Amino acid sequence: MAYSKSTYSRWFNLLKKWAKKRFNITLVFDSGQGDRYIGEERTVYVNTCQSRENQLFSLLHELGHAQARKSEKTFCKKYNLLAESEITGNPVRSNAYRIQLLEEEIQAWRNGERIADKLKIRLDKRTYNNYAGLCVMSYVDWAARREWQVSAYA
Repeated sequence: MAYSKSTYSRWFNLLKKWAKKRFNITLVFDSGQGDRYIGEERTVYVNTCQSRENQLFSLLHELGHAQARKSEKTFCKKYNLLAESEITGNPVRSNAYRIQLLEEEIQAWRNGERIADKLKIRLDKRTYNNYAGLCVMSYVDWAARREWQVSAYA
């Protein structure tokens, strides 16, 4: 369900304030950036070349990553191979690493949905879940390949 431009703007502003207060995160909307959360920079980037609805979905997902990483200790315990990869700067060459990456991606989508619910942002759940599924499937495709040199984020 598409909403008015002003509704999306109101939700983006609400999420901007929430992200700043909750995680001290800055949101950057830019056509030259891919959607991503950079924890060290305390920044979420959202690509503006997509529809406003998909920008909202992507923003919620990236904030879902921030939520998952709120406690470094918990994140490192749950996703030890991802944490190792981030420390060394190299992906761990194992199927377990790929599964952890998939788990974190799925969790970020679930967290994003909970954030929307908490802030009373009216998501079209079917469209949100279809978009999440499309994005997650790109990671599933990557994980199923046996090419160890290809980044999941390529």
